[in-house]
Amino acid sequence: MPAEPFVAQSWPTFAVLSHCASHLWGRRFRLPLPAQRGHGRSATTCLQLKTAGGTARPTKNASGVTLLEMLIVVTIIATIVSLSFPSLVSGLAGIRLASSASSVASFLTSSMNTVERHEQAAAIVVNPKENRLDVFTAISGEKPAATYQMPASIALEGDEPRRYVLFPGGAFPRIAVVLRNEKGARRSIEIDPVTAVPQVTRIEDAPR
Repeated sequence: MPAEPFVAQSWPTFAVLSHCASHLWGRRFRLPLPAQRGHGRSATTCLQLKTAGGTARPTKNASGVTLLEMLIVVTIIATIVSLSFPSLVSGLAGIRLASSASSVASFLTSSMNTVERHEQAAAIVVNPKENRLDVFTAISGEKPAATYQMPASIALEGDEPRRYVLFPGGAFPRIAVVLRNEKGARRSIEIDPVTAVPQVTRIEDAPR
């Protein structure tokens, strides 16, 4: 069988094999089309591989990271997280404590304003066991007219419930509530009996 017809017939199979080999080994070859009859080129010349410098060189057609580089990055990230996690948790606990203290102060002042506005006596009950504050009035009866439930991570200090009675037009009692979070930080909320202004301070800074 003549060489040129044989090359023309077997060219598709050879091209497929060359394409697969180039992907597997990372080399790209440029394969010229077989010469047509009567163009003065032989089939052997058309099948030569054209490479730079006469040798086939692999081309970098993909970029990535090695396993060692990935392990180094993961180790650095884990170290940073382990060092910053305690500070992050402590900061969030402090934010929750400050927010709860502000909410308790607003609840107490709102209850006192309600007594003056409606001219109706009320009783504020601080219940450490239930971890909540209740406001009872003559109209509400045994059910509280208003309730503030403390968050799960914030606790009211004390053992027994404390009751503060408010009368319209009268002097308000000195109300003091101490909050504690899971990290042991504490906040003191006190209502001034004259100005009815709440004061929120750290328990270490509170006067003894």
